[in-house]
Amino acid sequence: MATCEGVSDLPTTPGDLLSLCGAPLQEPDGGVRAYEVARSLGALGALWLRPEVLDRARRWVRSFHGASTQGDSTSEPPDPGGLLRRGEIGVLLALPNPTRYPLLRPAFVLPLEWRRGGTCSPRLPQGLAAFAAGVLADVNATDLSLHLPPRLEEAGADFSGLALSCESAWAMLAAGAIVAAEGGATVPGVLASAAWTRRSGQPQGSIGRVQRIAAKIEAAAASGATAIFLPEEQRTRVEQEPRGPGLRDLDIRYLSNAPATPARALAPLLEALEAAPRRAAGASFEQCCGYYTRAARSRQNDYYRDELLAELAARLRPALPRTPGMADVDGVVVIASPNWAVAGLVVEVFQPRRVLLLHDGRLPREVDSITAWLGCSGEAAGRVVDVRQCRTREGFADDLEAALRDFSARCSRIAVDLTAGYRHYMFALLSALPSNAVATYIDAQVDERSGAVLPATSEIRLLDLGTRPS
Repeated sequence: MATCEGVSDLPTTPGDLLSLCGAPLQEPDGGVRAYEVARSLGALGALWLRPEVLDRARRWVRSFHGASTQGDSTSEPPDPGGLLRRGEIGVLLALPNPTRYPLLRPAFVLPLEWRRGGTCSPRLPQGLAAFAAGVLADVNATDLSLHLPPRLEEAGADFSGLALSCESAWAMLAAGAIVAAEGGATVPGVLASAAWTRRSGQPQGSIGRVQRIAAKIEAAAASGATAIFLPEEQRTRVEQEPRGPGLRDLDIRYLSNAPATPARALAPLLEALEAAPRRAAGASFEQCCGYYTRAARSRQNDYYRDELLAELAARLRPALPRTPGMADVDGVVVIASPNWAVAGLVVEVFQPRRVLLLHDGRLPREVDSITAWLGCSGEAAGRVVDVRQCRTREGFADDLEAALRDFSARCSRIAVDLTAGYRHYMFALLSALPSNAVATYIDAQVDERSGAVLPATSEIRLLDLGTRPS
């Protein structure tokens, strides 16, 4: 039989697992059998077998071999560390009838991966392939199929005789499919157990409750997971349960059950699960754009600045309208808001010698770093960045007009960013534009599923205001 790292004689026929774990340990050979079962399941045994079975196997090894086992890595049941790898998902599954497999935990982790094309593996547990097809429909993903990781396939593992409850696997399968469909990769150490309640004829649904939640938390901790996501409506029950020493380091987070599209419902899980693609590591621009649309808002600004902005500016700069006076733009006005990196795109496109950074005081910790970034970005050395805080309500128009008047007097021609997302500033900005100003904005399509801006569709546009008096 083929073997691979961390995997020994895994079940190779649908009946093997039942023959291995379908009967309780009996004396006098219980210790020997516990060891044989642990060795047969390899690394999966450390995740799937009940703790008392593993403990019995270890005690038998030590009593039989004694001191001669020191340094012999083959004499102990394998450790689960490193079972999940980059690009894989760990699905938490529960036994509907634990008495059928008395040696197995009531819940455990099964490593899986989504692949492009093909059909789902016939060696998956019963019902999982059909369930996976429904998950793909939920997230509008196509051309994906579900498989065991290569090392389990090479070992000949076959779990098709294992009957499991699949509903709680929805969150991990859906999140993994969203990442795989965009060409991204998952990170190990993050698990989830949450079902999905569909709304007939609608793209929305809600996160649903799961069974055997305590057993799944224990299984996640045993697998070495760092975080697990659970349904928000079961938070009270989870927090009322005492947490033993093995569970204290597990970060338990929750998914809201508010009506939403799958991508939005899974946003916190996607943020933790997906590895951020980097251009320097060979990721394509399209992969980076896809990740940006799924990333949490707290990450979007820095990621946009570091991975997208330079290429977007290089694409937009040649398309800048060649109207009279555009070559004379030497000042740019931008607003620091929660989406400040997108506004910075205007600075990258025009490469001015001066920038006026307006903000409303909501980003006191970030203003200094944004100012430093705008002052050294692009090709303009020694760029001057003027920072002006404006009042948000009364007095805002007066502050804005004064700031624009002072700034425009020091420039030949200025470009003022009116990108959508700053609509509460737009009319005040338009009414205060000096005669040497051109109004610009970044136009981009929006993803229908998540509502996020699609960076690759960005275009810079000029707002024709006609002739204005000096």
